[in-house]
Amino acid sequence: MRRIIIAISLLSIFLCGCQGKEEINNLSIVNAIGIEVNDNNEFDISIQILDTTKNNTDEQENLKKTIMYTSQGSNISEALSGTTLKSPKRLYLGHLSLLVVGEELAKENIDRITDFFLRNNKVSKNFSVMISKKTSPKEILEQLEGENSFPTGNILGSVEVSSILEGNSSNVKFTKFMQDLVSEGKNPVLPAIKKVDENDNKLIIDDIGVFKNNKLVGYLSNNENIGYNFITDNIKSTTIDYKCDDENYISINITKSSTEMKSKISNDKPIIDLKVKANASISEVNCSKGAKDLNKVKKETEKRIEKIIQEVINKTKEDINSDIFGFGKEIYQNHYFYWKDIKDDWDKIYPSLQINLDVNVELDDQGSIVETAR
Repeated sequence: MRRIIIAISLLSIFLCGCQGKEEINNLSIVNAIGIEVNDNNEFDISIQILDTTKNNTDEQENLKKTIMYTSQGSNISEALSGTTLKSPKRLYLGHLSLLVVGEELAKENIDRITDFFLRNNKVSKNFSVMISKKTSPKEILEQLEGENSFPTGNILGSVEVSSILEGNSSNVKFTKFMQDLVSEGKNPVLPAIKKVDENDNKLIIDDIGVFKNNKLVGYLSNNENIGYNFITDNIKSTTIDYKCDDENYISINITKSSTEMKSKISNDKPIIDLKVKANASISEVNCSKGAKDLNKVKKETEKRIEKIIQEVINKTKEDINSDIFGFGKEIYQNHYFYWKDIKDDWDKIYPSLQINLDVNVELDDQGSIVETAR
């Protein structure tokens, strides 16, 4: 029943239209929200709004300035209402870009806050969601407060760049997170953000949070996240290194990748077949013997990709027991009646699930220099 209710709520997200326009000067435009729980099990909310005060003739410069308000409440609505005593204007959530969720709140139950964002038709549903790891959401937003920060542009831009160039980050929108949260046979993930250290104001996107039963249950490292993105067909480009002698490495640039996932049932047991196809080129050679044997480079690259993928699969099977790849969803979609019989036991089946992996790499630019310059 809960899945049906949330599914209906999600449908209403996509069907609802834009709200009536209001004069910008009468609104406090909320750019980012941070939410965590305090010792009294209440919500501490930090709200970052765009400063629309006309103190500069350049409107774009005005919109780069931000102000932060904080408040507490037993629920999200109450906590947000508390900011009206501090903000002279009515909060406008139609341009919300970022939600930062405290780590302890995510571990406790993410459902405590999702209901508000689902039900409120004045809240933008296209915002990104992140976990504040080892740092409070308030501290995250404080590092982004003030002039010339425009926080979500910096943070989300970093996520997009990491995803495109390195294949190790994912910009997760609220709608995508909720779809995976209520999906049959798939658990969601969220990127984690934290301060570099206590004395450094720099922020980094660090690891990927893994969820199960609406709770944060663990993290994937950057390298494991690359494996996750290979499996979920979300690699735009990345760099793969492998050792070519005792001390040196060859770097391979993956320029294109696609993954095909299929399921089958054999002897009443589910089997997943993963086929990864990638285009790659040699980006750097530091080995004394160079990379004269292109077929060997191809095979070593395939083995390296296989290892990266296998490591993240093992992590989710042995340490976390959370199917974030959608293997269960693949079975649900293609073997529905079988899934109905096993879905309640999926947590027991998943750790021993047979996954057949086939990786094929095609080397591009084979006429380029393959020996070291030394």
